[in-house]
Amino acid sequence: MPASLASRRGYAALMTVLVALGASLTIIGSFTFFALNEVRVNRGFVKAIEARTAAESGIEDIVYRLVSGKPTSASETLAVGNAVTETTITQNGDQRVIRAEGLREDYHQNMETRVDVATDAVNFFYGVQAGNGGVAMANGARINGNLFSNGSVTGGRVTGDAIVATGLAALPSVEWPAGCLASCGNADNTFANTAGNEDIAQSFTANATGPLPKISIFLGKNGTPTADLNVRITTDVGGRPNTFAIPDGDATILRSAVGVTPAWIDVMFAMPPNLTSGAKYWIVLDYSRNSAVNNWNWRKDNTDGYAGQTGKRTANWSAGNPTWTSVGGDLAFRLWIGGANTSLANTTVDGTARAPVFTNVSAGGVRCPNPRCVVAS
Repeated sequence: MPASLASRRGYAALMTVLVALGASLTIIGSFTFFALNEVRVNRGFVKAIEARTAAESGIEDIVYRLVSGKPTSASETLAVGNAVTETTITQNGDQRVIRAEGLREDYHQNMETRVDVATDAVNFFYGVQAGNGGVAMANGARINGNLFSNGSVTGGRVTGDAIVATGLAALPSVEWPAGCLASCGNADNTFANTAGNEDIAQSFTANATGPLPKISIFLGKNGTPTADLNVRITTDVGGRPNTFAIPDGDATILRSAVGVTPAWIDVMFAMPPNLTSGAKYWIVLDYSRNSAVNNWNWRKDNTDGYAGQTGKRTANWSAGNPTWTSVGGDLAFRLWIGGANTSLANTTVDGTARAPVFTNVSAGGVRCPNPRCVVAS
């Protein structure tokens, strides 16, 4: 066979193979493109469904809360699987307009519903409602539903929300400076920094007869004090504190509860001492040690404008006949006479918990403090 003919045949075979290979690659590429596009479309469809499901879940959550009397906010965010829903509530007459937007990456689904709220009926949404005596649960006791109590609640489990009302008035009975909420006093007043001022006191006159469940001190610390502060309520003896507290007039301020920046520090009495209207008393903070670095700062008003009252310091408030010296002003404090402290203690709450004080409480499956543990004031 001539060489030229053989080479032509080889060239023809090679071209045939190349054409077949090109056609195959084109077909395979087309299938691959369509397959990948289908996968992308399916994934987008799944994400769109997830976004829609999240929006529906947001609507259902708000409707459930409205119907069952649970608290709602004007806007909320809820995680649903891999998606998130953002809900808003607006009022239109007797209607609540609920809008929800489900979000899953770049996919958004919006939904809206309207709920009519009847105003001619009052529903009772609590499984248990208790008075001032409160509720004590033991031996695995459980309340199915919501709990509202005017008194303290201890032990057990609440499957809904638990609300413990505060037993105190919104405003203090006695205070100085009057109406101060932050940055109270106009000067620092360090104590327990030398041997001569380990203890400090502020006088006040009771304006009512009744129990003293709570006082607040505008207090800060310097450095790291090595012990807690003892709080005493004493009577007045010749313009100075007595050397012993009145019955039940003892409490403690934990050093861990006080920050470097002065702020209101609440002091609760387990059994509130009783005060008599018109009688003069002293709030005494007893530290019984001193340090130039690790000490305390009870803010004061150096104008000494609190009529008939003042702040004083001494080395040892309860030793024999202590000598008290003026601090050059009045120390910032406030107190509540009447009512009683309420708290929620040793309780598991499946929903939201609201109380003035929490002790060993979990809400929504998480130990307090957390966003579902709301401090009532």
